[in-house]
Order: sequence, then structure tokens, then C-alpha cells
Amino acid sequence: MKKLIALFLPVLVILLLEMGISASDIKVEAADGRVFAAQDSTFILPSYIKPSGVKLIYDSGITVTYVNGDGENTTLQSGNKIDLTPFVTTLTSGQDIYELSVKIDGRANTFVFKFADSLPSVHVTTSMGIDTITASNGKDTQTQIAVINSNGTFEYADTDSTYSQLKVRGNTTKDYAKKPFQIKLDAKADLFGMGESRTWILLANYLDQSQIRNSVMYKIGSLLGMDTCEFQSVDLFVDGEYYGIYLLCEKVSISSQRIDIVELEKLNDQLNVSYEQAPVKEYGIPNTIITEYSYIPNVVNPADITGGYLVELDNNYWGQELCYFVTENGSHYVVKSPEYASKEQVEYIATLFGELEEAIMSETGYNRLGKHYSEYADVDSFVYAYIVAEFSRNYDAGSSSMYFYKDADKNGELSKIVKGPLWDCDNTIGNIHKNGASNTSGYWAKDRSIWGGLTKHEEFNQKVSEEFARVYDQIFDMTEPQGYISELVLEIGQSIHLERARWRSNNYTYWPIYYNGIHYDRWQSSPVFNFVSGKYSYDLDKDDSTVIGYLCEHIEERANWLAAAWNCDVELRERSFEIDEPIIPTPPAGDTTNSSTQDSVTTDSSTTNSSTIDSSTTNSGTTNSSTIDSSTTNSGTTDSSTVDPGTQDSQNPTDNNDCQGEGTSKTGVIVAIVLVSLAVVISVGTAIVFAVKLKKKS
Repeated sequence: MKKLIALFLPVLVILLLEMGISASDIKVEAADGRVFAAQDSTFILPSYIKPSGVKLIYDSGITVTYVNGDGENTTLQSGNKIDLTPFVTTLTSGQDIYELSVKIDGRANTFVFKFADSLPSVHVTTSMGIDTITASNGKDTQTQIAVINSNGTFEYADTDSTYSQLKVRGNTTKDYAKKPFQIKLDAKADLFGMGESRTWILLANYLDQSQIRNSVMYKIGSLLGMDTCEFQSVDLFVDGEYYGIYLLCEKVSISSQRIDIVELEKLNDQLNVSYEQAPVKEYGIPNTIITEYSYIPNVVNPADITGGYLVELDNNYWGQELCYFVTENGSHYVVKSPEYASKEQVEYIATLFGELEEAIMSETGYNRLGKHYSEYADVDSFVYAYIVAEFSRNYDAGSSSMYFYKDADKNGELSKIVKGPLWDCDNTIGNIHKNGASNTSGYWAKDRSIWGGLTKHEEFNQKVSEEFARVYDQIFDMTEPQGYISELVLEIGQSIHLERARWRSNNYTYWPIYYNGIHYDRWQSSPVFNFVSGKYSYDLDKDDSTVIGYLCEHIEERANWLAAAWNCDVELRERSFEIDEPIIPTPPAGDTTNSSTQDSVTTDSSTTNSSTIDSSTTNSGTTNSSTIDSSTTNSGTTDSSTVDPGTQDSQNPTDNNDCQGEGTSKTGVIVAIVLVSLAVVISVGTAIVFAVKLKKKS
């Protein structure tokens, strides 16, 4: 037994010493004290940390050395800053990565640093871990949140004694891998000049590889004069780890800083201590086209219940809401505010919408009361909304995410119903290849819902023609080299590479990942949507095979087709982009992960067929490619001159779709070896003792 222990003891000592020399002990500390850990030796850092001054921290018992820019061996003291700029490599995609080779107590290790360069960042520290929150699409009421500009100044920050909230939001989008969130700050804050509020939305834009479709459509809506949400692209970090690009924006709500109308919900709250009773459903309101409605009983009403109301047309999820109403035409409207609406309030707003819709859908534009739709509706807002829906070919047009609001009447005069604000525009501008949604010609929204009724009226169509002509050139200008789209792309900057690596959006085995637990890939046929994908392009290079090139091409073609179809008084402009082939080609039979042009592909136990792949990293897989410049198999290392780790998960393929990776770490392996060794020692020792005892007995 003693000999056995003597044999294994040196091995155990060496292994235990190895455990104390882990690269995970090295961390980056920001000026505000925020600490960022490496994931598989890769640091993903926000824009307010600059490559020229990175502070590395570690335990005092560790010695870290590196070769500086002058080729000299240098000892790095914990807490000192290091200039990484001499160690930069710019990849073909435009991403800058910084590789620092160090020795930790004499053992070699290489760290990779990737920086967001321009976007502000939102930092969330959870109380239960993000996986726990997202697994149940739940909420954490004990989070601490900081919103930091790229220059390091704070827009908002919780203190040690304040807590904010984070919850998963959305209908369909909450079931994808990258979740959208709602945050509720401990106190109101005016983030990026968007007005004071506690509640904000973080849109994931997971299915939009351009990351800018919402921004583009909000801009077009604003050019027209439509109510739109203010927004700011940000990098989200959760518990110190990079989580992706998000669109921080206002929540659609009634308040002095949002939709500035009378807050009927607040008036209700002042008169009602609580709303404890379940909603009541009734069928039909006499002399209207309302067939069904739901309300909260026993609510005390204020003197004036004419406003303000926030209503959403939602034909998909209306049944999950407390208060709603349905028309004979199959329109399902949800009363979003007041959330706990009384019987009288629902009947009032439902009757008004019923009379409006009846007038809209009639051949003459008048309802049974002899009133024209223009007596109920702010017509200009409806014109703007229809142009946006038709131009963008919004897949949800006429079915969901269509907001309306109505203020309280003033001086006995009806306050008209306004269409807006604009919301939910990620699946627009050709992003979905299904049912003709990606076509640039032909009408899309014209026969849907209320748009089918309004476009029967000549005065409405004339207004559409005039308003689109007014913004036609401004829309076309957005695709110019110095235009709005170029501004958005440059604003996102280096973060797009971090986003695409984090969510594997350049690997079609994993993107779009999961919906309701089912794996959907881009080549599956109906009923799965096919989403636009491809390489990201910084410049408007007239290449429609890139995500940005395709977006610009689609905008130009659609603008010209509608300008002609609506007889707009404009001179049609020459398109800068031409389609030679469809952006999504037909794959070879049996191929489920084909990509015609891709910087890199990472697969895990899969088969990849690509006509052009710069670099491929596979784990227990098979790669068939006519052109592969370099290949690394199951090694964790890549050639940075040809491989773009910003658009792949070359270092750490994982099943949870996290390209920063939580792959098997060095420490984990060592721990496993130690445990196995101990088990062997104990088992063998026990066997020897047992054998000796048996021998003595015999």
C-alpha cells in the first residue's frame, strides 16, 4: 500500500500544482471595477475598455511574463495596464483581434482579446444566472444594471443597495436561442436622450443578420411623420460575459415621455385599490360589429372614460390578454392600456373601433351611422402606416404588432384614433423567404385587414401616392455610401463580429437555432421560415450576396416598384444593386448546411459542404470542400491570417449555442484526472488490504 501511494503521490502533486496555474485566474478589470473573465482564453470586452490600456489582474502568487512590442521579455505586474496595439491582427472580414502570448509561472498560454469599438454597453448582473432566467422565460427581480457609454461615462448604474429587474419578453421571439428582454430600472433614467422611464426593451433582432432592419424601418416611419420608438444599439453583457448586440428602445406605452396622452390607467389606479377578479367575457355589443369582448368586472371608472387608450391589433395572441374585443371582420384588438379596463371602458373603445372599421370596410367609406372613416381616424397616420407595411412587406402586416392610440376627448370633440407607434420590424425588407415575402414587386399588405378596406378608397390611395413621393428620394439616399445604412453599420462596428460568433449566425447548423425545442435549419421546407443569411459587409459594395448588400438592393428595387405602382410624381432612380442569383440558392440534395460564401464554418459531429471556405474547424465531423485554405481539427487553434474567429465559433463549439464557449477547460480536465487518480489509489489500496486480510484468514 505504501509503495502504491509513493507511486501515485508525485503524479497527484504535479496535477495539483497544475491546477494552480490556470489561465482562468487572469482577468481584465475596467476602470469602474467591473471584472471580465476569459472564456477559453478569449476576452470579449466592451467599447469603454480600449486596447491601448488593458488592466490584467491575478493572484499575487502568480508570475506572468510576455514579450513586449520591442521583443523583450517583460514581467507583467497584476493591476498594471498593458498596451495591446502591437499585437493586433486585422482579419479579412475587417475584425481586429489581439493575441497576447504569455507565460504563467513559466507555462505558455495565448490570450485573444476582442473589443467592441463604438457601441455603448448594458451590463446586467443577475442573482440567479442567465441560464436559469432564460430556461423558464422568467424574471429576476434582484439584478443590478449599468448602462455605460463608449467613453466610460454612465447613463445609469445601480448601487450596492438598489436592484433592477430583468425578464424575458416577446411572443414568438422568446422561444429562440437569443432572447429579447425587458428591463425595469430601480429609478427612472433618461437613457441616451430618449426620455425618462424605468421600463426599457432590449430587442434581440436574432433573425435579422443585418441587425439594422428595425432601425431602418423606424427611420423610414419617422421620415413619413409616423410615431416611432427611439432606440440605441448596444452591446449586452450578462454576468460579465458577452451576450450580443441588442436594440435598446422605448416600450410602447402611455406616459409623458412616450405616447403623451391622458393616462386613463393611472386614473383607474387612483380609484381602485386592486383588481382581484378574473376577466369576464361577453358576446356582442348591440348595433355594432363587435362579436366578443373581455373586461375586468367591478372596476370603478373615473368621470371621463374617453381616453387615453392604447390598443394593439393582434390576431395571434389576443386570447392570452385580459381585455380585448373582436369584430365581424375577424380583427382581434387587445386593450393594452388601461391594462385592467372596466366593462364600460372596453365597450366604449370597442364600439368606436367597430364604427371605424365598419366605415373603412364599406364601399363608400361610410358606416351605418352615416359617418365617414375620416371622422374617427387620423388619416395621415393610417397613410404612413400603410406605406411602411407595404414598402417593408412586413410578414406580420395586418395580423399583429399594429398599435393604435386615442386621447381623451376635448371640449366635446372626438379625439381621433391614431395609428402608431411603429413596432416589430425585424422580419421586413425581404428577411423572410416564404409566401412571396421577399419579393420586391407586387402588393403585400393591400388586401390585409383594414388595409384591404382603405385601399378601396381613392382619396386614401391618392394620399399614399403623394406621401411616398415626398420621401422617395430620402429612402433611396439611405443606400448611398454615406447614407443612413452606412452610418448604422459603422456605428455597430466591431460588435457585429462578436454578435455573429456569439450566436453562430454564420453557421447554418445552428442558426436560426431552435423554436419551441425544434431544430430548424435554413434548408428545411415549409412550414419553416427561411431567413436571409450571408457574409456581413462593412461597405456598400454592390454585392447582394452580403447581408447589407442584399438589404440595400431590396430597398432600391422595392422603392422603384411602388413609386411606379402608386403613380408617384418622381423620377425613378437607377439602382446601384443588381440581383444575379437568389441570395438563398438551392442546395445539393441531402445538404443541410450549405453556404456558398463564408469566412469560416464550425461544425460539431456534422457534415459540411461548401464551395468556398477559408477555414474549417470540425469536431468528429466530415468536411467536403472544393477550396479549403486551412483546417484545424479538434485542436482549439487556428491560423489568424486566414481564419476569422469573429464570424465562427472556431475555438469552442458548444451545444448551448454560446460561441464564447463553455468548452472543457484545462482546470476541468485536471480536476477530472485528479479525481480519477484518487479513485484508482483508493480502489487499488482497498483491494490490496482486502486480499491481505483474506490471505491471513486462510
